[in-house]
Amino acid sequence: MHRMLIDEKELSRVLDLPEEFRGKRLEVFIREYEDDDQELTEISLKLQRKAKNAAFMDKTNEIFFFEKDELPPEKLRRLVVKLKNLGYRVELKESSRGTQIIRLEWKNG
Repeated sequence: MHRMLIDEKELSRVLDLPEEFRGKRLEVFIREYEDDDQELTEISLKLQRKAKNAAFMDKTNEIFFFEKDELPPEKLRRLVVKLKNLGYRVELKESSRGTQIIRLEWKNG
């Protein structure tokens, strides 16, 4: 990842900036694009499917476990954000053995 401070005039040569950024000094982060959204989508679909099955049994939460090598911390954070955007209340914890624990909660309608 590369971090750089840049003047708005220099950046506007490359990008079409919104009005709110004009005349300001900006901070830009650059990193290589990774297309791992497919993997996160598959994982979130599996979790949603299990949550729907649990909701059918009148449960309002479900707990999932992930090993550290299964999902790196960055992907795990993005998965949590994705699940929150889908309307779940998400709680992330780490066990004493390093296992990541995700608890999904929802309201049965």
